[in-house]
Amino acid sequence: MRFALLIFLALTLATFGAGLVAPVHTVVAREAQLQAAPADVIGLVSDLERWVEWSPMFGGPGGATPELSFGERRSGPGAQVQLDFDGRLCALLTIVDSDPAEGVWIETRSGSPDLDLWGGEGFRAADSIVVEADGSGSRVTWTRRGDEVKFPLLRLLDYALTRPRVGRQIEGELAGLAAAFDS
Repeated sequence: MRFALLIFLALTLATFGAGLVAPVHTVVAREAQLQAAPADVIGLVSDLERWVEWSPMFGGPGGATPELSFGERRSGPGAQVQLDFDGRLCALLTIVDSDPAEGVWIETRSGSPDLDLWGGEGFRAADSIVVEADGSGSRVTWTRRGDEVKFPLLRLLDYALTRPRVGRQIEGELAGLAAAFDS
């Protein structure tokens, strides 16, 4: 019994220790080569209303179809849309900045439907979608940086579970963008 308790205590301390050294922010980046001019890519990404054409998150190729609620603006800086996924999860996307020569920066707030995402509640993440001319097309680097995770055990879960999921989500978004220009 004492041995089992010592093993349990050692595993608990090791897990907590791993959480202490795990990064406090989720940062995930992916790149893709697109057969489109940078201005065309940035124009498409800057228009939230057109995300339904290519983004899996908006119900594009292979995605679930959320209920969309747009803000006053639908494209360019200040554009907003809230996605409601069957009343279980909501996400509010806000285009913070859009530069036709560089890329698009988006703030996302997410959480349960009872949170006031429009008022600033929810978990915050920042996406930068940097687009550079590369040969006959564009190289797109999509980076997501999440809010600080304060609790060590949650940091460990974030590192082990959230990062791979976010990576797959960004890869899906980039594949959707690529498909939009392949047709």
